[in-house]
Amino acid sequence: GATKILKIVDEGYQVTQDDVDKGLVLIELDSKLLLDQQVNQELEYQNSMAALTTAREAYEIQLNQNETELKTANLTIQLTRMDFERYLGEELAGRIISEIENSRKTQQARQKQAREKDQAEKDAAKAAAAAAGTPLEEAPLDEKAAEESGDDMQEVTGISDMAPSINMLDQAKPDDLGDGDARQRMRQLENDLVLAQQDVALGATVLEGTKRLFAKDFVTKNKLDNDQLAYNRKEIAQQTASTSKGLFLKYEFPKTAQKLASTYEDALRKMERARKVAISQLATAEAARNSAE
Repeated sequence: GATKILKIVDEGYQVTQDDVDKGLVLIELDSKLLLDQQVNQELEYQNSMAALTTAREAYEIQLNQNETELKTANLTIQLTRMDFERYLGEELAGRIISEIENSRKTQQARQKQAREKDQAEKDAAKAAAAAAGTPLEEAPLDEKAAEESGDDMQEVTGISDMAPSINMLDQAKPDDLGDGDARQRMRQLENDLVLAQQDVALGATVLEGTKRLFAKDFVTKNKLDNDQLAYNRKEIAQQTASTSKGLFLKYEFPKTAQKLASTYEDALRKMERARKVAISQLATAEAARNSAE
């Protein structure tokens, strides 16, 4: 391109060998534009190096963060499984956990097939539209409708996937309980009921004896009333013990088992989400690093 001449030797100047040896400048051009470009490129290079350093560090940070998140999610699964086993016993809890995991695998396989089918239909529609010369306009995704219909939005929001896959009322049978908190609670309630029944039997014997003595005027009416009151209290205690056992079997036991099962399933879902988020964030960090390089 054109540039200005700042300085030039006189017209007709005869260059000598001494001029050559001393490096005489014959003409000086304006170099400001080139110097500005050099400075700008130096700055751009330094900024690019800083961006590369940042991108590399961000990638390493993302690796460490992913490892931490996955370890935390895996630890949550282990702890919730321990709580489940502690309550139901290892054998029963292990069997139910296997059913939960198999159910989730089946569910995920169905979701994958549905996505592949949907994508195939979309691709076929696009190909048909392209062949006809009428580009296909895709309708905007209605997230609420997708959630209600059980579509892919559950992969994004996780909302439609929250229902427990195992009904603990069908799975957690008291007779199958191993040594755990539930079995210990059952033993306690059964012991309370047995003791209450024994107290009632003993109280009935004492009351019957008192009645015979009272009929022969060997004891007072006050003694008879006290023994009758004691017997009534023991009967109430027996009914309370029986009711407590019934309530535990009908409500408390299945409710707690279902809650623990749902907590374990939720831990599995969080692990899956953490894995997907880790893959996505790492891909973003890697792309930023490659771009900076």
